[in-house]
Amino acid sequence: MFTDLVQDSGLEIVSRHDFGFYWAFWMMLYWADFQAEGKQLDAATHDLIAPPYAELLNDWASLWQQLLQLPAGPAIKRRLDALLPKSQIVVARKPLSGSR
Repeated sequence: MFTDLVQDSGLEIVSRHDFGFYWAFWMMLYWADFQAEGKQLDAATHDLIAPPYAELLNDWASLWQQLLQLPAGPAIKRRLDALLPKSQIVVARKPLSGSR
């Protein structure tokens, strides 16, 4: 895990944030749909992404918005962001003298 690498290097983690499950899953759906259409990925994917988007991606966006509107939606989002983050932010520092 990324935080283990940070701590093993002797740094103290001050805070961490995981986010981006929605986009990580969106990209998986994009690639699956792209390949299902018989297309090949010969270049960087970000150069190929442009509207109109596949119906599958629009359905995912709609489902995600519905989830976020539920009372438990934000908590589920936080758990999913931790499970499969697109990005992680770790703020770390050298330990203060006498710690560790």
